Amino acid sequence: MSESVDRLVAVVEALRDHCPWTAALTHGDLAEYLVEEAYEAVAEIEARDAAAWADVPARRADGAYSALAAELGDVLFQVVLHAAVSRPPGAPVSSAGFRVADAADALTAKMIRRNPLVLTPEGAPRSAEELARVTPEAVELAWEEVKAQERAAAGETASGEAAQAGAVGAAADQASERCAHDSPHVETSHGESRAQRGVREVAGETAGQAGGPASDPGFGGIPARLPALAAAAKVVDRAARQPADPLARHAPLSGDPDSGHRAGHAAPDDGDPGWGDEAALGAELFALVRRARAAGLDPERALRGTVARVRSGDWDALRPPTAG
Repeated sequence: MSESVDRLVAVVEALRDHCPWTAALTHGDLAEYLVEEAYEAVAEIEARDAAAWADVPARRADGAYSALAAELGDVLFQVVLHAAVSRPPGAPVSSAGFRVADAADALTAKMIRRNPLVLTPEGAPRSAEELARVTPEAVELAWEEVKAQERAAAGETASGEAAQAGAVGAAADQASERCAHDSPHVETSHGESRAQRGVREVAGETAGQAGGPASDPGFGGIPARLPALAAAAKVVDRAARQPADPLARHAPLSGDPDSGHRAGHAAPDDGDPGWGDEAALGAELFALVRRARAAGLDPERALRGTVARVRSGDWDALRPPTAG
């Protein structure tokens, strides 16, 4: 690691050993701060649009990048602090549950595995000729295929943690090697491309995969503790990436291609919402929250419950109750 990061780690380790407040911290104590710091970084990013951030000299001159670096530094602090908290105060550093270097090494290995079209197994960029053929769509599909391989391997019964870790690594390495030498659009023996199979596996349609259709129909990997609105957006995006959008099939809106086609489940007449921009949408969402609070309801808990039901395949959660 760089000298700056090494110094940060040393400072936080010293706080763990000698500061009574830091010494008393647990991972649970820090959870809310990790979310809070991430949101503050997001707020700094959203203070300007993409075009403004692209003007790097101007953003350096007006201090925007310094402010963003400070906010992301707070996020980095949470990573370093969690590593320090994994060690009892005063205990040798070697006794820590994990160190910052462990997190960095794990992330590096994952990036290499999941970007086989761009990186060699050693992590070096592929040849200019290979990179010239890579498209953003191919990168995303290859990423999903390797991720599906990892999930499938992690769901298998293995004798001991080492065996399970080996299975995950082997499956990912095989996927990386295959993607490195074959186009993600080459068909398998079943007539689908490898990339399509990866997306299908992510959708939970592969037989025997843990968290399949009965428990999490295509929505695996969404963090359970996301705010409800962010989780709902993730579910909608995941559904739209599936070969057949389950939301459009089970609870269609009037604008969906197959809306109203299911017997007994006509699409609601949502009409044109009239949202010209995110400000208009935000105003309507805020008004909905006001109505919920006036009715004594918790909108966050309500949406979180609906998202949980949808993720379990309970499509009735999306249908308005019938009168009478």
